Amino acid sequence: MSDLYVPKRYDNYSDVLIAFGILKMVNSVINTSDRGRTIISDDGEYFIVHTDVDLKEVDFSKVKFQFLLPYIEQNTKTRPPKPPDWASSNFRATNPDKDFNEYTREDHIASNLQKSQQGLRAKDGMNEMCELLYKTRENFGVLIEALILGYTDFEPDLSLMKEKVEYFDEELAKFLFKKRNALQALFPHGCKGFNYEDLGVSTGITTSQDRGRQEIYYYELLLASIGLWETAVFFPVFTNQGKESILISILNPKHINYTNYKITRDSIRGFWAGTSTKYSALILLTAIRALIDRSEELREEEEFEGYQPYDFINSIETASFRSLGSSYVPFTIAKFVIPVWVFIDDEINTTELKESIQDIINLLIPLNEEAAGIGVFIEIIRFLNSNNPLDLLNFFYEYNLFRISQIADNKRIRSYSQKTLEVVMNRLDKTNKTQYSEILKNEGFKNIAKAIRNVAVNAIYLARRNDEYKKIIYFGLASELKRASLTEKTLIEWLNNFCSTYNANLDRFAFANPDKKLPFSKIKQDD
Repeated sequence: MSDLYVPKRYDNYSDVLIAFGILKMVNSVINTSDRGRTIISDDGEYFIVHTDVDLKEVDFSKVKFQFLLPYIEQNTKTRPPKPPDWASSNFRATNPDKDFNEYTREDHIASNLQKSQQGLRAKDGMNEMCELLYKTRENFGVLIEALILGYTDFEPDLSLMKEKVEYFDEELAKFLFKKRNALQALFPHGCKGFNYEDLGVSTGITTSQDRGRQEIYYYELLLASIGLWETAVFFPVFTNQGKESILISILNPKHINYTNYKITRDSIRGFWAGTSTKYSALILLTAIRALIDRSEELREEEEFEGYQPYDFINSIETASFRSLGSSYVPFTIAKFVIPVWVFIDDEINTTELKESIQDIINLLIPLNEEAAGIGVFIEIIRFLNSNNPLDLLNFFYEYNLFRISQIADNKRIRSYSQKTLEVVMNRLDKTNKTQYSEILKNEGFKNIAKAIRNVAVNAIYLARRNDEYKKIIYFGLASELKRASLTEKTLIEWLNNFCSTYNANLDRFAFANPDKKLPFSKIKQDD
């Protein structure tokens, strides 16, 4: 076996989930056989799941029904989740207090015995699907084989499943009146799924009245459910209003090894952001940093020579669900692409690039929308989704406005490094074939830029009165500079006036404090 072709039937989230469901099934067989690897790639009309192993019937016979238990079992108790292990606490097979990774063979056996005596669970939605799957446990390897072989052609024939497991068709006929959402069973108790009414994006997967297609819909529901568990990362987030939001992020693959994908996915865990906008920006920045690491390692392999971070992951999609007490409602959904300016060549210092990305992450982590305003987060997301240098400058402009307001209130706020600006601007210049970064290297510009930073972000103490220093902060300086830069003439005039005022203030400080050193260096007027 080499390639499995997963057609993009729905042109939305569902296609990604189905592809990862198939990949997981293939990977389970390979892991059982203890050989080979799987790669998933986007080929336009199809997701292609590639394996370098020729699977045999004996391989499928080793796959047991227990493989599916973590996917079809869920804890439906209404007790609140316990962070940070939220995902597994809401989704446990037998013991709700046991982590998924600790689920043992003994637990499988105990679970099967219990279900044999008491029935699987209540009959609604995914529970009915689980009950049918449980009935196939003796022929589970045959079921997996039929599913996988159904995608070996460009037009998958999932009716192979019907031929191999005949009673499926009869059982399905009982449940055709049910409309099921592929993702609902894996969300918290009472939470709706990704359908059009909820989020404006339809999964497109439901059971159908069309008898000729019902088997395909049923199996795709199962595959999408498995795919969700393999790709989603769940987070509990507490807003300023105290309401809990549940956030999901899914990486849209372009061409990645399954094992490497999981490592990248795990690297974006751990953020406890206060807003979905901030969360989305942090997720994208962290994923980009992780992909740079991944790219450096994989580029050493002949198969991935020349690959860039955006060749492995196409986009990151996030959604949030806000708690209403007894249920959850969709709040936001967003899609972010991996920017083209994140690339690796022989000239780039990847350590500097990763440090610059981490610098921006560190700027955002302590911020919240109430204090900083949403503008900071909007501009960073806009910049991360574009290759326009002006979008980067707009982000720093918004951030500096916030810094000025914080200093006025005697609050401390983190400053970004000049190196960060230079590294990222250099990346943008190479992408756009521009020369914006050259401006940053001009000595005259550096002197003025440093002076602007001094008076706009740091307080100038002029004289001591009543045990307090009088300070001057140039409010609106960034706005004034941005407005003056609309024309070359006004910009030059404004900079000349600024330099004169800056030096005059330093002279006043020196006169009032003859024994003290100047807080900043004066600007030479010929600069």
